Amino acid sequence: MASVNLNTSDLDRLAVELAVVVPAAARARVRVAVQKASEDIKRYAPLLAPVDTGNLRSSIHRLTIDRAWAITGRVRADAEYGKHVEYGTSRMAPQPFMEPALDSSVGWQV
Repeated sequence: MASVNLNTSDLDRLAVELAVVVPAAARARVRVAVQKASEDIKRYAPLLAPVDTGNLRSSIHRLTIDRAWAITGRVRADAEYGKHVEYGTSRMAPQPFMEPALDSSVGWQV
């Protein structure tokens, strides 16, 4: 399975600092930012994924995990062979789709 995780520890620290002033509003804004970023990646990754049967593309989904200490956006391809497509094998060249989606959608380099 290929996946991309967004680490929001810096945003979470900011949210904690802002929480002194506006507790719920600060955390809600961080959550919205994480959801938007992960949704952008989820929309773009299937466009970059190679297609044979369409299974890889249709297996890409996102999840927001909201814990007291971190808000995490996770975008993953559940197709068992997703990581082999993303990173390649000894017999197959890589055909990245998750990392370029992250780079393009969020503007971060992995």
